[in-house]
Amino acid sequence: MFKKLIRGYAISIVFFLVFVFDAFGSHWTQEVFSASITLKRIGTIAVYLPFIIAIISKFISDIKGKAFFIGRNKLFYAFAIYYSLVTAYRFITHGEYKESLYFFIVIMGSIAFIMLMQEKRFLSLDELINNAIVCCIIIAVYRVLIMIIVPRLFSYPPVNINIISSLALLCFSLFSFNLSIQRKEHYLTSAVLLLISMTITLTTGSRASFLLLIALIVVTSVRFLSKNKKILLYYGGAVMASFVLVTALSIVNIGEVRASVVREIWFLNRFIGTVEVTTEEPMPQEDETELQNQQIERSDIGRKELVLMGVQQIKNNPVFGTGNVLYQQKISKSYTANQTSHCFLIESFACFGIVGTILCMSLVFSLFLQSINRHKGNIRYFTIMTLIVHLIFCLVQPLFFDPIISIVFSVVICCFSINIEKTRTDESGLLTGCEIDNVKSE
Repeated sequence: MFKKLIRGYAISIVFFLVFVFDAFGSHWTQEVFSASITLKRIGTIAVYLPFIIAIISKFISDIKGKAFFIGRNKLFYAFAIYYSLVTAYRFITHGEYKESLYFFIVIMGSIAFIMLMQEKRFLSLDELINNAIVCCIIIAVYRVLIMIIVPRLFSYPPVNINIISSLALLCFSLFSFNLSIQRKEHYLTSAVLLLISMTITLTTGSRASFLLLIALIVVTSVRFLSKNKKILLYYGGAVMASFVLVTALSIVNIGEVRASVVREIWFLNRFIGTVEVTTEEPMPQEDETELQNQQIERSDIGRKELVLMGVQQIKNNPVFGTGNVLYQQKISKSYTANQTSHCFLIESFACFGIVGTILCMSLVFSLFLQSINRHKGNIRYFTIMTLIVHLIFCLVQPLFFDPIISIVFSVVICCFSINIEKTRTDESGLLTGCEIDNVKSE
């Protein structure tokens, strides 16, 4: 029983450990607790170890099955061989090879895990979604803790808030899909999961995730409206409840929720126009709004500088890349940080070059194409929507090669790409057994 439980929730356990050790391996631990460099190295090894294990497991599986150059494995091993040769050249010529190595381990480990899941199917859809639920609960607990504790004790949280926002957005997309395939008696549970993931997203203050969330809500609502109005009722109820909850948290001003809402409203006004309010007395939030505007302006300027640094690296060696993906940026008078270019395409070109990026992105898209080609209906819809939303977010934040996000992203891909073992239907036939279980005949 215990072994079965561990096996069923292995992904959640790995996610929790990577989440914790990522904090240990970050600059936060060193600055806040004056931790030694040894602790940071242990944390770094622990973070990347699951991805290394996935790569080795994939390699062993292909040796046993003699499947090195069958199907997508051709791309997988072509990318591995290409990167190995490029890294060897950088090492010999005293170039930068360590920074790109972390990116390579994460992306290859994630792809290896997904391919193993698609080939071996160690877990069912229900087990994968259960792991996603546990991951979402971990994210929610962390979000509550940093709202209450971090503002009182520390200047910034151990795990970047944009990572939390991206994780919540991925969970929201997956739970929207889960709502569409559940039986009626499970609608309420799915709606509660949607409420939690949406509330986390809204309270992070990320402008990109806020806009993507609104877009996802609109297009998904339209789809549910044309398919099943009862599901739309639960979906709309979860969305409205989340807005009410965030409003209440903003009024009470718990943590930085009010500041996050100000950032998101300011960003929304840039698209729909500013609403002018005439009043004899100054608004209470006027100073707070001005402060947020200044922070947003500094953030945009800093992001532009990082993009220009990344583009310059690409120009130095566009074909094979330089491997330099971290650039020093002055955050304040007394603090300088190493940051990436905040755009996954620039990161990939600088890291792997044009050749490596083509191989890498071809591998990633092939994982989604399996779901798009083999299924139809809502499975295809949510696959495409999740891919678009995630890639757009990764264009403005350094999330594509992040180890924490890669675990949840891999789970989401697996949920969309593997065959669903149990047929689920509802009264309207939103998803029929044919849509879920059967592969298209062609």
